[in-house]
Amino acid sequence: MSEPERVEDECWCDHCNRLARRVDLRMDKGGALRCPHCGESLIERDADPTALPQEDAPKAPWHFKVLLVGTVIYLIYRLIWFILWVSHRA
Repeated sequence: MSEPERVEDECWCDHCNRLARRVDLRMDKGGALRCPHCGESLIERDADPTALPQEDAPKAPWHFKVLLVGTVIYLIYRLIWFILWVSHRA
């Protein structure tokens, strides 16, 4: 009977979204592990997440910013309109 694979013997490939066994991995000249399927660098599953490079949060798309600015301008317009309406009623 063969011995079951241990979790430490697997690495995750973000590019092709699959696990790769450590015995199948390739190592490049810099010493980084490469996926046997697509050749991208791998992240070890049992690695400390704080040791991985931190990526910046994705930026908001330009059309969201335009929508936000338009909404703020509209709310300011409605506030001014309401103040004028109240002042004419009083």
